[in-house]
Amino acid sequence: MTRQHGRILTAIWADEDFIALNVAAQRMYLFLLSQPDLSHAGLLPMRTRRWAKKVSGETVESVEAALSALEGARFVVLDEDTEEVLLRTFVRNDGVWKQPKVMLRMREDAAQIESGRLREAFAVELARLPLDDLSKAPGGRGGDLPSPFEQVSAVVDTLREDFRDAFPMGTETPSGSPAVPPYVRGGALPLPPTPVPQPPTPVPPTAADADAPASAQTLIGEWIDHCDDRPPGRVIGQLSRETKTLLDEGIPFDVVRAGLAEWHRKGLHPSALASVVHETRRGPRRLSPTDAAMDVLALGAELQAEHDRHQIGA
Repeated sequence: MTRQHGRILTAIWADEDFIALNVAAQRMYLFLLSQPDLSHAGLLPMRTRRWAKKVSGETVESVEAALSALEGARFVVLDEDTEEVLLRTFVRNDGVWKQPKVMLRMREDAAQIESGRLREAFAVELARLPLDDLSKAPGGRGGDLPSPFEQVSAVVDTLREDFRDAFPMGTETPSGSPAVPPYVRGGALPLPPTPVPQPPTPVPPTAADADAPASAQTLIGEWIDHCDDRPPGRVIGQLSRETKTLLDEGIPFDVVRAGLAEWHRKGLHPSALASVVHETRRGPRRLSPTDAAMDVLALGAELQAEHDRHQIGA
């Protein structure tokens, strides 16, 4: 059934990142939210020519510029190759996750996401759904149905399996087949604990390290210094790419550093770094360069103290 309306939260006008957008980008976001073919998964086909005709004087170039601004602020994720647009937080903000029957339809819609980039973004957002807010009381008139929590959780579990390809960092089962990292309801995907033996000799930089710019290398180097053991090369490589992308988007170095420190503290999956950095930017306290540096120093002191305690205990 075609959508008849779009839900816009009044809190959007208190969102500093949204307020920082120009009129064209803000209007484009509201325009996308009200499209009749927006799926329950927050997916839209990219139709820049058709959209340009909805406003007198609009052009394909101006539509593309507005979409680019929205992507830069992480309100949408784009893939020009597959011609898809994903409204990143749609499932959570539209309340889709609160309705078991709608969640079943959402699973069907999510299966239509073709872009690997969009699938990964959708999977990360799926892991952030605050499912613990749902009622755990049995449903039905006689309490003979599963609770809303159980019904929605069952759909999320199937979606988790559907999107297992969106998590290249998955651990392996004893049989050698890929396994999906566990979900943390109401949080984000943690990085699966993987025992890594300490190498007897220094490990040379990976290709991803060499390709990263000096500023990204600095951040990755600081992170590695805070790890008890050197992380796997694939983890370093993905984190290097995520960090480089954030810096290329123009996010201040110290903001990325603060977000990386928070990401490290929570032990999240590398693909969640961007979300943590942007949440750091829009948090209740806007970090100054000095504050960000102090946060990293505090994290280093905390890690060193923990290390010292382990050494004494040994």
